[in-house]
Order: sequence, then C-alpha cells, then structure tokens
Amino acid sequence: MARHYNEHSMQVTTPVHCLAQKQVWSRPPFGWICLNVDGTVLPSTNMGSAGGLVRDTDGRWLLGFYKFMGIISPLCVELWAIYVGLRVAWDNGFEYVQVQSDCLEAVKLLLDHNRDCSSLSLVRAIDLYRRKCWIAMGDIKFVWDQHDIMGSTPPSKA
Repeated sequence: MARHYNEHSMQVTTPVHCLAQKQVWSRPPFGWICLNVDGTVLPSTNMGSAGGLVRDTDGRWLLGFYKFMGIISPLCVELWAIYVGLRVAWDNGFEYVQVQSDCLEAVKLLLDHNRDCSSLSLVRAIDLYRRKCWIAMGDIKFVWDQHDIMGSTPPSKA
C-alpha cells in the first residue's frame, strides 16, 4: 500500500485506490520465494520511494531493495516497487516468485486480461518483463492481502 505521511503530525493516511488490510506475511508455495513490496509518497512534496524484500518459504530474509522515485503517484510507486522487485529477483536467479502487495488496484491491473494494452506503460512493462523472463523458467503469482486474488473478492470493510 502506498502510504502518505503527514510530516507535521506523523499521521498515516491511505488513498482510496489502495485499500489496506492488516499485513501479515503469507508463506509462498514450497520452492517459491516471496517478494513483498511497498511504496510511500510524502503528500507535501509528492516525493516517493519504493522498496521490498525477498524471503524464502520459511520466511528467512534473503535480500532487500529500495529505490527513490522522485515525484510520483501512490499507484505508480506501488507498480514501480513490483517492477524493481521482479528485476532484483530475476537478477538473483529466482525463478518462482510470489509477489505480495497490499495495493489491490496494482494487483488487479497486473492480473487483468488486457494488461498488455493497459493505458499505464508501467503495467505493460511489468507484463512484458514477466512474459519475457519467466515464460520458460518459472512463474510469477500476484497476491493481495495474503489471498490469491484470482477468483476471490476483497474483504468487506468492517
């Protein structure tokens, strides 16, 4: 979830398009790694950064990454976190990757059947990277809030 930090009161607000749930790490299938990603945007400057970490099936930290993004929207910073995370995973030889993001909109965009013609170039870039790199080597599975988003609906607000 892209978080906005209010630098004066240190309060966190959540944009409408990134519905947040309490985050608890979810174990990937055996033989896969888990790529957890997140982004943040400071509303007073619209400056953002993206980062993430890679864990094995037992939850052991394998590596992490961080990238300053400059002026960016909350959705784009989440997509950049996924893109950079996939590149890091590929560069480190990981073939089976489960991407966990708490930004439902980003995950839905990446699972959409028309993602290859998305109006967002970053969605198309992630899709191209995904197909190019993992098509013969392994697979990528996108999840939101620890549940496979395909065929499921987001939890209702309590």
